[in-house]
Order: sequence, then structure tokens, then C-alpha cells
Amino acid sequence: MDYASARDLFDAARDAAMECERTRQMLLRMEHAAEGIGGASFEPRVRTTSEPDRMGSRVAAMIDREDAWRARIEEDERVMAFACRVLYGADEVGGGGVDALLGSAYADVLWWRYLAAEQWDEVARLMAFSVRHVIDLAGTALDFVDANGIANTIAGERTI
Repeated sequence: MDYASARDLFDAARDAAMECERTRQMLLRMEHAAEGIGGASFEPRVRTTSEPDRMGSRVAAMIDREDAWRARIEEDERVMAFACRVLYGADEVGGGGVDALLGSAYADVLWWRYLAAEQWDEVARLMAFSVRHVIDLAGTALDFVDANGIANTIAGERTI
């Protein structure tokens, strides 16, 4: 993934997190609504009119929309996963990312703000820091990633 800056990446990750949650909620509502579409009868039906199958076209449109939403969720998850690699490294055991190079507070502040899509006051509350401090930590971490490079940061290699 190619981003002009760490801020661009994390802004995209925040947008993806919010969009992903919104899309999941829409998908859930659609699935609940779909439970009432159709009928319980499995008897064969005979069409006695030449009118287009309105129910069939509604169901097809719903399936197409559901597929588009699932594709959107997958893309959002890819952006968020990439941002997580920048924060915590390429593998699950650590050894890379902002966490390894600057410390967990820097990585966690970015996670809460961008991947959990929290407001600054909530990030401060969750981290038990002042709002000013979490904003400063985030700014320092983003500047570091820009200076160090995204690939180097993921790998846990300090170049600055």
C-alpha cells in the first residue's frame, strides 16, 4: 500500500474503521430484513402473469448490494491490517512497528485514535493521559514513521 505520509495512512485507516463498522451494521440490518423476504412454502409456483418477477429482482439487487458491502469490508480490513503492521510489526509476536521502536504508548495511542476511531478525549481517558499528551504522542509517532519510513518501521529497523 502506498501513502504519501503516515498521517495519510492513519487517516485512511480511521476512515476504513468507521466505514467498516457502518457497513457491518448495514449488512446486519439487511440480513435481518431478508429473513422476512420470501415465504416458508416449498411448493412449486406457477406464474399466471407475464409481469416481471419483482420479488426476484429485489432479491437479486439485495444480493448484489450485499456482495458490494462485503467487498468494501474486505478492503477496509486490508487498510486497517496494514496500519496495524506499522504499529505492531509484521508478525503477531512483536519485534517491529512503532511499538518496538518507540514504545507501546505511542502505538496504542495511534491504535485507539485511528483503528478504534475514538475521539481524543476518549483516547486520553483510555490511556490515562491528558488530551494534550496523547495528541503529542500521536504526532511524535506519525513524524517518526514518516522519517523512518513505513517499511523500516514495520520491520522494526530504526534508520534515524
